[in-house]
Amino acid sequence: MAVLTGYAATGAGFNNYLEALRSRGLIQGDGDKLMISDAGIEALGSWEPLPTGSGLVDYWRARLGKAERLILEMLTQVYPEALTKDEVAAKAGYEANGGGFNNALGRLRTLELVQGRGQLRASDNVFATIV
Repeated sequence: MAVLTGYAATGAGFNNYLEALRSRGLIQGDGDKLMISDAGIEALGSWEPLPTGSGLVDYWRARLGKAERLILEMLTQVYPEALTKDEVAAKAGYEANGGGFNNALGRLRTLELVQGRGQLRASDNVFATIV
């Protein structure tokens, strides 16, 4: 949820907002198990869920930085196959051990768009409906 809202999960602001929602009965749960309550759904009104399959890939492409987009593009082109970290970095025009590349890769893992360490591939949960 923090990633989707642009906050740091450990930040005071994010946690203050969660506590305010929890105290108003709009969400329930803690840590990795947060859920919207019935009251939260009612208060939310109309909304659109995140897209699935290729629509989700397009959704994230529009919200990712350059390095993240390039890495995701390299991996979607070969899905369901994997590429080594070095192959992805070279194809994207980055150094495999560079901070920019590794930060982008870390964010993609956090967003669950990429999986793996030495062998990287687009996440199954994102692309399951594409194949």
